[in-house]
Amino acid sequence: MDEPSHRSEAHHLSPPPPPLPRGLEASVLAGQLRRFALVGGILALSFVNPLWELIRMAAASQLYSYILLVPFISLYLIWLKRGSLPAAARPARVVAGVFMLAGLGTLCV
Repeated sequence: MDEPSHRSEAHHLSPPPPPLPRGLEASVLAGQLRRFALVGGILALSFVNPLWELIRMAAASQLYSYILLVPFISLYLIWLKRGSLPAAARPARVVAGVFMLAGLGTLCV
């Protein structure tokens, strides 16, 4: 009896990109961080009113006061794991497009 051949998931994934030269890798990483900060800033400005109301509510409540600590704790945990985080990654434009279309679709409904 022949058993069915099982393909490993590695066949379905695209091969990793070739390593970049040291200086170029740093500039790619800086560009990705700059774009990430820009998008994060745009999102924060887009939701400034709800975020401000959340901050006011959390500051006035003993029950929800921990909400104000979440960004700082998140940044601390990222700082602790900074050595094991991937340096640069290729953007998943197709996946991002699917989520964008799904979000726009929910706005239309």
